[in-house]
Amino acid sequence: MVKTQYNATIGEWMTDNGGEYIDKDYVKLLKDEGIEIQQSIPSQPQMNGRAEHFNHTIDEKAESMRHQACLPDSWWEFSILHVNYLYNCTPVQRLDWKTPKGYLDEFKPNLSHLRILGCGAYIFIHKDLRANKLSPKSELMTFLGYRDGHESNMMFMRAPNNVIFTAATALFDECLFPKCAKHKVPPVTQIQEPKEPEISIETESVPDEDAPFAPPHDSIIPQGDKERSHDDAEPQRLPQSPPQQPRHAPGGAEHGNEPPRRSEQERKGTRKDGNVYPPGTSTDTNRR
Repeated sequence: MVKTQYNATIGEWMTDNGGEYIDKDYVKLLKDEGIEIQQSIPSQPQMNGRAEHFNHTIDEKAESMRHQACLPDSWWEFSILHVNYLYNCTPVQRLDWKTPKGYLDEFKPNLSHLRILGCGAYIFIHKDLRANKLSPKSELMTFLGYRDGHESNMMFMRAPNNVIFTAATALFDECLFPKCAKHKVPPVTQIQEPKEPEISIETESVPDEDAPFAPPHDSIIPQGDKERSHDDAEPQRLPQSPPQQPRHAPGGAEHGNEPPRRSEQERKGTRKDGNVYPPGTSTDTNRR
């Protein structure tokens, strides 16, 4: 596969001296291909540190994903395959922060199809697989990862008989885990979180008690060539209209002034003789 798909050859093969790697047919196959066999000492994993560290990392990630989705222990192989698939799509430093899959295929992989292991998914059931015409057209299944080949080739576990079901399309609910006793919301960090509004609090410095009093700058107003504070400034006076002269000025009509107007009380007490008497006073001389 390495020679046919990637046009490369294997020069050395390092193993941990396990029983599956010392089989006669396996060793003969490697020698016929001209591959040098290297074997580490039993119980000395540090001699093959990179491979052992990789296996430990894969195991820790697989167990974490499996327990998060409440998957049974017998489903460990699906979690291992899913973690290995994610590792091939993860940038690594020793490849100049390229993904192993992208480094081999020479293109950047698309990660928009990735879903959480063990989440719920509604799968369309073909009419040939339904019990009858009245059966539902979709079922809730458990997502188990991707199969080798195309990225749309997904695996699901169909309940209640635990039958593996493959499909190319699904409606995922990543907040639902069918194998958990209760609905479990995973603590997933979103790629773009909404930013909280920034609150700025303005603080005012407290003046020293021993320092001399200095009025603030905005309390000083200019007046002429000098500046005085509000305490020393004179209060502003509103403009007043000029005093009005009485209509009956000295000189009478010859000066162009009208005669003074009488009040209503004076007009009521005026009699024919032209004199003014208080109201109720009789002016009839014959009665005397």
